[in-house]
Amino acid sequence: MNGVPVNRAVVFFVVAAIVLAGDLASKSLVFRDLGYPGTDREPVVRGQHAVFAAPPESSGSSVAYLNGWVTFRLFTSFNRGALWGVGQGYTWLFAALSGAAVVGIPTWLFGFRAARSWWLTVALSLILGGTLGNLYDRIGLPQCIDENGGTVLAVRDFLLFTFGAFHWPVFNFADVSLVTGAGMLVVHTRESHAPDLSDCPPAKRLRGAPQMRIGDPGPMGRILVRGEPGNAIVAACAPLPGEIVIDKPGKGMFYATNVGDLLQARGDTRFAKILLRQNVGSHLTPTLGHLDIEIGNVRGQFQVDGKLSTPRRQNNPIDLISRMQQVATALTQSGAAKPASRSGT
Repeated sequence: MNGVPVNRAVVFFVVAAIVLAGDLASKSLVFRDLGYPGTDREPVVRGQHAVFAAPPESSGSSVAYLNGWVTFRLFTSFNRGALWGVGQGYTWLFAALSGAAVVGIPTWLFGFRAARSWWLTVALSLILGGTLGNLYDRIGLPQCIDENGGTVLAVRDFLLFTFGAFHWPVFNFADVSLVTGAGMLVVHTRESHAPDLSDCPPAKRLRGAPQMRIGDPGPMGRILVRGEPGNAIVAACAPLPGEIVIDKPGKGMFYATNVGDLLQARGDTRFAKILLRQNVGSHLTPTLGHLDIEIGNVRGQFQVDGKLSTPRRQNNPIDLISRMQQVATALTQSGAAKPASRSGT
């Protein structure tokens, strides 16, 4: 399969199918048994209440299964937007985006051979399964009807949690799969240096005001030093268990880090990344044995054919990309482009 092991395709489609089947079965069961929608006193469809207990004279809602500061119940509702109710009324737009994802994900995995990564294969299978589950609802296949007898074009949600006075947006198992798959693709990076500053270039160390440079004592520990309180990721963005955290001594996540080992351990043999930082720096990374271009901030200058080239500040992203291409071409032609290593040499 275009250089991709067959077992990747088997796992991808089986996981996506399991997610899709579980999502559709759970929606059908809950909506049929409880009725809908749960927010109307006179529901369009009354529930059978053969499976889930419900409060007297109530349709669309089950009894509370957790009833403390955290509560949980089944509560049928329709979402005509995206996750967390964003973009209400744009069902057609999210259906179109979902359709594009259904085509694009397998194409990327198997057409462009990204499926050689087990981690990426599983993550995108969860995303595909969740996407298909919600797309099924958005195009009206469940045949739910509204108060006028028309077909409801909206996602069926039914899992409701509250935390004190806060009501978490109602969701479904397709959403759980989507968020899980997306979370598997998260990589956290933070700029930091070893306590002995052995990975900090002298020119970078000398930047800034005296007594406030990298490694100097600050109000939250030594400045930009790994392990110090001030170098920790803020609690609101703290990595979840299993998420990758890359400590990098520069702006690029490949220079003098173990990211290559981590990606290869997960089966990733290629990694494409273009990151633009306006007025700061940029990196062009076609592969793991990559051409690493860092403009301005860490190394400051390139030496191409014996000449120092200091890129001027670029405010226009198009100009910045053009400059990157020029530097990449010059480095490649001069033989100066070398695969990156963990030591940064």
